[in-house]
Amino acid sequence: MSISTYGELQTAIGNWLDDDNLTSRIPEFIALCEDRIGLDTRIRIRSMETSSDLTVNAQEVALPTGYVGHRRIYLSGNPVAVLNYEEPDNFWTSYMGSDTAKPRAFTVEGDNIVFGPSPDTTYTGKILYYKRFTAFADDADTNTLLTSARGLYLYGSLLEAATYLEDDVSILKWSALFDDIADKLKDADRMDRHPGRLRVRDPAVGVV
Repeated sequence: MSISTYGELQTAIGNWLDDDNLTSRIPEFIALCEDRIGLDTRIRIRSMETSSDLTVNAQEVALPTGYVGHRRIYLSGNPVAVLNYEEPDNFWTSYMGSDTAKPRAFTVEGDNIVFGPSPDTTYTGKILYYKRFTAFADDADTNTLLTSARGLYLYGSLLEAATYLEDDVSILKWSALFDDIADKLKDADRMDRHPGRLRVRDPAVGVV
């Protein structure tokens, strides 16, 4: 059967579980799978990239809704000013003081982007970031990940079901299948971005 919408995904999971007692739990398994996907750093692919404007008028600006990781931030203008990312400890070593100026760097703490130096006026920032896929709600809901890698949602949801059932054998099986697709998504995205890069697979250590 086709698995391209939330409703079809629920039906497929029910078919694979073949247990009517679990039917009411299927939306929970999918929701937990969505959390797993959102937290898995291997799954940072082009279809998750979203751009947004930022009003940079204070040292801390709230992260965009659904943010799970950044690609770049720059301040628009002439010339454009690309901001360097710094890890929090290094950031505060450089920007602990009270000086204000046009920001040159940023870090992420809690739910905020922190700019350094603190802006001396209002700037328009542009952020390209990875946005978590919107959670499914209606049967017709879908997204590019479900249509291009439906096994990720299917195996991830079955993994959550196996965890609920405390079925250790199935946990290992579904986890391995989920991981295989996640790794392939990461590899495909990397090769798409860097098509000329030669990558060698060493069976002892994996991809080099």
